[in-house]
Amino acid sequence: MCPRSAEALVVVSPGTDVAPTGTSDPGWNNVTVAGGRNFIYLGDGWAISARHVGPQITDAANLQALQFSTGSFNLIKNQNFIVDNPASLTLGGATVAHPLPPDPYESDLRLVRLDTDPGLPSIFDANPKFTIPSQPPAVVSQVMVVGSGPSRNSGETNWNSSWQTVPPNAGPVAFTGFTASNQPQDIIKRWGTNNLVNANSVSNILNQVLSPTTGVVALVTPDGYTRDVASLVASFDQNVGSPSYESQVVPGDSGSGVFYKNGNQWNLVGIADAQFIYTNQPGLTAMYGDLTTYIDLAYYHDQIFNIINAHKNYSISGDINLDGNLCGDGSPACGSSDVAA
Repeated sequence: MCPRSAEALVVVSPGTDVAPTGTSDPGWNNVTVAGGRNFIYLGDGWAISARHVGPQITDAANLQALQFSTGSFNLIKNQNFIVDNPASLTLGGATVAHPLPPDPYESDLRLVRLDTDPGLPSIFDANPKFTIPSQPPAVVSQVMVVGSGPSRNSGETNWNSSWQTVPPNAGPVAFTGFTASNQPQDIIKRWGTNNLVNANSVSNILNQVLSPTTGVVALVTPDGYTRDVASLVASFDQNVGSPSYESQVVPGDSGSGVFYKNGNQWNLVGIADAQFIYTNQPGLTAMYGDLTTYIDLAYYHDQIFNIINAHKNYSISGDINLDGNLCGDGSPACGSSDVAA
């Protein structure tokens, strides 16, 4: 199987395009609405997604606003951070023979900051809607994925070993799955479920096995660089019940939130990052047997909170333009940025 980034969600059963109700809702409104990048709002202005979802740190023209159910919110240009892999783990050039990014420890995880409070639940609340755990779920734990992307077309499709479609009640059938729409109007937000697999059972797609649920994926992201990513893995399985909310990612838009309910507490455990597909598998398809990898947020827990704790004062008194600097005292080095704002 081969990896491919930039995904959205395909769910076997319909009816998941509305928020789960009551305690079954892990944080639907904290995930951006359909039509833009998938980000998950954490609180205190912070939102998280896959690095390759964008925006680029130095690209001011690419700082499009994020759309949540409560409105559209601009990003602060210099509050845009890539989460590194821990230096204690041998990653980067030591394990992959691909071009390296400037920082060999750079993962595929990004934190950005909004310039306005969107009025959504926060992980910093006294009784948070969800948290970021320091330990991943156990093997075979069921997770719920929330994100937007292309809708699947109705009904299963069969293919033969040459990837030609097979009519109903005909054969032989080598692959079964779903096709997804390529029409912009069919992009929709939805939720789906899946079960984590043992990392040792999919060691063929991993550079390293870190724990029973976590392994290292060497992911070539759209900019051509390889980034090692500590990842959870789920398999798109057939015949898992009716209705089946089994989900799989397809090309569209990465960054969907992956939630796990531990007792009564929802945890944000992952970010949808890549799909592993069969050789020559057609585009915009989800095939039974495909794999989805999710960035393991428990593995990056400390790095995430180190960034958050080091950048608390983006809205200090007087920082009118919310760039993280109190500037506008008339000195040549400062100019009049806050005064002008």
